[in-house]
Amino acid sequence: MGVISFVRFSGTDSYLTNDALETAVNCALALEKPLLVKGEPGTGKTQVAFYLAWYFGIEDSLFQLDVRSNTTAEDLLYHFDSVAYFHAAHDPARVGQCIDRAEFIRKGPLWQAMETPGAAVVLIDEIDKAPRDFPNDLLGVLDQGHFFVRELGERGTRIERRKGAPPPLVVITSNSERRL
Repeated sequence: MGVISFVRFSGTDSYLTNDALETAVNCALALEKPLLVKGEPGTGKTQVAFYLAWYFGIEDSLFQLDVRSNTTAEDLLYHFDSVAYFHAAHDPARVGQCIDRAEFIRKGPLWQAMETPGAAVVLIDEIDKAPRDFPNDLLGVLDQGHFFVRELGERGTRIERRKGAPPPLVVITSNSERRL
């Protein structure tokens, strides 16, 4: 994560951990790869991301996706409100006006993290609740380091990390309810 050094969990009263977690976090930081934290519900997996954001002083650069059974990889990137767009296109008050599709796009956690000038943490909470294809789709996007917003322009607009900014640290939690 650029200027960010390795994590030392020891000495903190607010978060208890072990050497294995510390090693896993530091490996994810050094390799610039996602960190998968697995365990039973209520064991503090989600708190790892919040602790890391606090540790590095980037609490305002923590972006979270709470996974549900209908979550897609696109939810991590952005959401295009096609119903609102359709409504606006048929609104008598807007007849003859050019309707900007960007007005109907809500940026997702990864897009927000990629726009952050410095370090950021993206929390993907409880990935095991997602549909079967979600983990593979997610890894594809994370590996490429960019994505396209197809609703913007003929070929879509390419969204990528700011130049010189470190890649976001992606923390993925799993309750081990099913195999990934």
